[in-house]
Amino acid sequence: LQQQVADVTYNGEISALDASWVLQHVVALEGTFPVHRVKNLMTENNARPAVYVENLTVPDDATTIKIPVNLTVPSNMLSSDIRIRFNPEHLQLQNMEQNINNLLLESHFDNLRGMANIGIASVKGFSGTINPVNLHFEIVTPVSVNSEVGFEKFLLDEQDFLMQAESGYIDIMRVQSGTEDIGQYEPGIRNLVPNPFAASALLRFTTGKEGLVEIG
Repeated sequence: LQQQVADVTYNGEISALDASWVLQHVVALEGTFPVHRVKNLMTENNARPAVYVENLTVPDDATTIKIPVNLTVPSNMLSSDIRIRFNPEHLQLQNMEQNINNLLLESHFDNLRGMANIGIASVKGFSGTINPVNLHFEIVTPVSVNSEVGFEKFLLDEQDFLMQAESGYIDIMRVQSGTEDIGQYEPGIRNLVPNPFAASALLRFTTGKEGLVEIG
């Protein structure tokens, strides 16, 4: 209960920023805490602001994937600031495709840090459930993984709604080398194809589990 009362900025933690807001409220510099603005917006039309990425499954032969970023805004807003995190060992962002023409979109990304920033603005405002941008990723992981595409920032008209952000989980399927050709999982090396005397040959092998392989 103390956490809920003291978290006047509604960011899920108690910090010096909360104390600053309380002091400003005491000396009448601020009349309404951010938490009240957020909760007032969340109760309008029984809807909640949200940003989310859907869970997706990527087949084993796919090399790219398009991930929609969905935004729900119950009341008219003029701007949104979103920061997305992804695992650069699994995915590399190629571009961010604007999906709605009447919004001003500013975006940039950093594949080394696994980060994408999206700024959205509109003179007339926007509301409802929209898909302002699609993320186009190259799949770079060689193995099957469940990779999170999550959120580090979600602002609407400068108000923090990060607690309303919902991550997406991408199931990336990859067939391990050799198993699709032999149809078995027993460790071993198959005969060279076409033969060991040709200029080049294909050596098929499989292992009982994932790991480094040395052939000598």
